[in-house]
Amino acid sequence: MLYLLYYGFWAILVAFAVWSCLAGAADERWAAAMMCVAALLTRIVGDAFNTHWHRPQLGVLAVDIGLLFGLVVLALRSRRFWPLTVASVQLIAVLTHPALWIDPAILPFGYALMQGFWAYPMMLVVAIGAWRHVRRQGRHEHAPEHAGVLAATPRSDRG
Repeated sequence: MLYLLYYGFWAILVAFAVWSCLAGAADERWAAAMMCVAALLTRIVGDAFNTHWHRPQLGVLAVDIGLLFGLVVLALRSRRFWPLTVASVQLIAVLTHPALWIDPAILPFGYALMQGFWAYPMMLVVAIGAWRHVRRQGRHEHAPEHAGVLAATPRSDRG
């Protein structure tokens, strides 16, 4: 059963990444790339420290914080709403790490499940963002992709 969950996640991640890169705009591609890198780094860090989720995963926490930072920057730069949603869900994933510090009696499977669960709604939201991008293109609604807080200030044509 656990192998089905493990390999199922990687299959869904690959399908999500392909869809987001082919159908999505820059925001969707950036989010997919960041999430794929984070998944690979989580796998590498998890193998390196191999605590089997019996104690807090500090390496995974570092990867999750890095992904949160990247998604917040994306959300601040984007004109779309979905990056804010994805960054918010990632914040929830980051905040599940201290649960084991608060209550060491949490079962390792429960801790691992809390960590892995949040990737699915994040992938779903980004995939929906890519689908909506395809719909916008079909209706010829073109809006600049980045005009948020961190976007460059437009220059004035007045001398």
